[in-house]
Amino acid sequence: MLWVVRHAKSGYPLGVGDFSRPLAPRGRRQGPRMVAWLRSREARATLVLTSAARRAVDTAEQVRQAFDLPPDALVERPGLYLADAADMLDALRALPEDSGNAAIVGHNPGITRFVNRMAGYPVLGNLPTFGIAQFTLTSRWADAEFGAGRLDAVVTPATVDDA
Repeated sequence: MLWVVRHAKSGYPLGVGDFSRPLAPRGRRQGPRMVAWLRSREARATLVLTSAARRAVDTAEQVRQAFDLPPDALVERPGLYLADAADMLDALRALPEDSGNAAIVGHNPGITRFVNRMAGYPVLGNLPTFGIAQFTLTSRWADAEFGAGRLDAVVTPATVDDA
């Protein structure tokens, strides 16, 4: 199982560079709904990969807590900052086989492209902030390929009650 997560809504404080931008108040409000949805899933992630950007790490921390994982289950990957779909696939392929299910937290436009390529067809034009796509993968991490996953759900803070 794979959860693909776009970071929650971020702020734009004066004098703060893109990499260091924190979550906006709206981004912090998005968390409880999405955490509740993740907790309602039958399957659980055992590892959360994230971009090292502050807004992604803050979102990944909420994902980690949703799955009741220890702090060391959150793994920052600097290469996921503004990564493209191929970089995200490479990060998954590098996971140890005993990693179990995983979540990956990143940024647009790469995260939306990654969802569409994993599904094998254009599912959406934009994965909104704190949007989550859930996939079932049948291959080992090392053999993960675009189009080889089954898209089980796409939820956003606006639609999570409908999922």
